[in-house]
Amino acid sequence: MRSGILTVGVAILIVGVILFFYGYSGLQEYGALGIWGVISQIFSTQAQQAVQQLRIITLAGIILGIIGFFTAVGGLVAKPSKVKKKEEEQ
Repeated sequence: MRSGILTVGVAILIVGVILFFYGYSGLQEYGALGIWGVISQIFSTQAQQAVQQLRIITLAGIILGIIGFFTAVGGLVAKPSKVKKKEEEQ
């Protein structure tokens, strides 16, 4: 059971990191435009929505990364289940 929890935690962590970098790199593109990026967000609702979606994706990546990290650590430090011990004894 420990390895299952660890695997799920690592998978969630990987998805979180991918989402974070996807959202962050998109936000950096708007930031690289400088004042023009800000102006485009002011006058374009489409640009505003795109930036908002990228912020949500970045935040979701951070949250999933934290959840995945703690799930993986929980899988590492969890005690082996008693059911497996009893099966091995028989």
